Amino acid sequence: MLVRQLPAESATIRSRIGPSAAWSTAEHLLALIADHLAVANWQRANRKAAKRPKPLPRPGQNDGRHRHGARSRPRTMREVDRLMARWSTPRPDRVEKARTIH
Repeated sequence: MLVRQLPAESATIRSRIGPSAAWSTAEHLLALIADHLAVANWQRANRKAAKRPKPLPRPGQNDGRHRHGARSRPRTMREVDRLMARWSTPRPDRVEKARTIH
C-alpha cells in the first residue's frame, strides 16, 4: 500500500518503472513541446544547410556518447569482491602517516 503513495521520482518507483520515472509527466510534455518548437522553427528557417535539431535527451536514453567507467559491461561478483578487498586493505604507508598525524 505504501508503494502506491510514493512520488513518481522515488528510487522505488524508478527501480520498478525505469529511469524514465525520474521525470514527471509534465516534464516529459515540456520536453516534447520544446522538441516540436525546435523542429517547427527549423522548418520555417528556409536554410537548406541547417541541420535538423536534435531532441532533448530524456532520462534513461543513452545516445552512446556517455560511458561510465573504462568498461562497457557490468562487473561480475568475483570482480567486485576483488576490488572491494583491494580497496579495503589498508596500505602501510598510509597507516603510518595517519598514526603520525594523531
